[in-house]
Amino acid sequence: MSPSMAIQHFTHIHPLTKVDGQGGFMCNGCNTYGFGTTYRCVTCDYDLHDHCATCPPTLLSFMHPQHELQRVFRGPDQRQHNRRMCDICDKSVEGLYYHCEPCDFDVHPLCT
Repeated sequence: MSPSMAIQHFTHIHPLTKVDGQGGFMCNGCNTYGFGTTYRCVTCDYDLHDHCATCPPTLLSFMHPQHELQRVFRGPDQRQHNRRMCDICDKSVEGLYYHCEPCDFDVHPLCT
């Protein structure tokens, strides 16, 4: 496999390798179901959506044009205290998501 297909992601200690056609998986970044391409750590059984693995720290989105969105990651030990809902799909946002502090706007990376 080419070295360009492996990345080091801030949410995980080991390098993640891009795998095409993985089938179904639970994304360890945003905690939503995924299918197909994943960035994977075989050692830890850790998967990220392609979009979650490559999402930038800040984002301008037509879904929320008022302000720049900030990427947030809450690890497993912090998730129980997070009761936020995605303002686009109305499902719980856990782990990796984008947030606008002034508007209290939250969105999954996949919903942006």
